[in-house]
Amino acid sequence: MKHIVLVACLFLSLFTIAQSNQKSLLWKIEGKGLQQPSYLFGTIHLICPSQLQIDSAIVQGLRSTKQLYLELDMDDPGMMTEMQRYMMMKDTAGWKQYLTAQQYQIISDSLKAKTGMNGAVLNRFKPFMVMSMVMPKLLPCAAPASWEGTLMTYAKKNKQEVKGLETVARQMQAVDAMSDKETAEQLYSLVTNLDSSSKAFTQLMNVYLNKDVEGMQAITQQQSNSTFEKELLVKRNEEWVPLIENIAKENATFFAVGAAHLGGQKGVIALLKAKGYKVTPVVY
Repeated sequence: MKHIVLVACLFLSLFTIAQSNQKSLLWKIEGKGLQQPSYLFGTIHLICPSQLQIDSAIVQGLRSTKQLYLELDMDDPGMMTEMQRYMMMKDTAGWKQYLTAQQYQIISDSLKAKTGMNGAVLNRFKPFMVMSMVMPKLLPCAAPASWEGTLMTYAKKNKQEVKGLETVARQMQAVDAMSDKETAEQLYSLVTNLDSSSKAFTQLMNVYLNKDVEGMQAITQQQSNSTFEKELLVKRNEEWVPLIENIAKENATFFAVGAAHLGGQKGVIALLKAKGYKVTPVVY
């Protein structure tokens, strides 16, 4: 089920968290001259409201800092307008060209049933954008929520600024490292395996909700994509860590990024430790 893992990691950030036996998505960053600790939290970008439980440890960590940093500055009113610039394929033939007529019709019919829009309407959208429209249908709820939105609400109540580690352009550059042909094939695989995709997604969601580090790592080892891992995870992790260092030195900060970015030898936690910081799990 590589297609579902790829999409889930891209939009829902569900790779391993860290090399540790302790279960936690919240980590404290200390040492190396930091006046106050900062926090690092692994999010999932799409989740049912009933599954989104914000523990008091998370609330306290956010309250003890001065600002919230997400992957993108989602408080920027111009962010969605900027995002729209990257939603469409440059090739006017669209993703239809990478599929047989039968495959295209299967996708078109499925999209019509799931989103109300058929292939003719969505053909010029980049395949990853079309996949993002289908993914919420795998959740057992009509109106998904997000950790980012929830954390922003708390930050605003605390009168904390909301900022982003990278620009929309940089994030889309990473996404575009995968060819339209490859993602069109992933789209076909997704819509023709919705039942098994839903089961696989439920498994991934349960692992996330249980904060099961070993289970998440096992799934990651079974399903890997070298291009995805390098462009979407490793390179961005390496870019973020110097930013996290400088930001944390200036102000105690609550960093919230996809859980995919936290774990492994090239994850944010390991990279911060290699820089000399003490990064410890906050068990809750």
